[in-house]
Amino acid sequence: MVHSELRKSFRIMTDKQRVELAKQAEVELKTGLELMGKDKKTIKDLITSKAEVNKLIDTLLHPLFNRNPTFIMLDSILHGLAEQNPLETLLKFMHYNLPKIIKEITR
Repeated sequence: MVHSELRKSFRIMTDKQRVELAKQAEVELKTGLELMGKDKKTIKDLITSKAEVNKLIDTLLHPLFNRNPTFIMLDSILHGLAEQNPLETLLKFMHYNLPKIIKEITR
């Protein structure tokens, strides 16, 4: 239900409002990353394996997927950096994220 309400509110936004929303989301994400960056021990404790890195990426970005397809791209890039396997990253992107992006931009 919340998903459809968000979609409705997004549809009635002007292009200017959508750009502003994307800018606000970017600022919020950067602020969160900066705050996390200040506490290196906490980050080191949170990120001790690739699986935990991927879980952290998912936790931060998946809730933002419906706001802007850019977050889907960022998710793929960060997972690629974590995995350090370009071919696997590309295949996973094409399988999981490309269909989501196409769906969002064709609505």
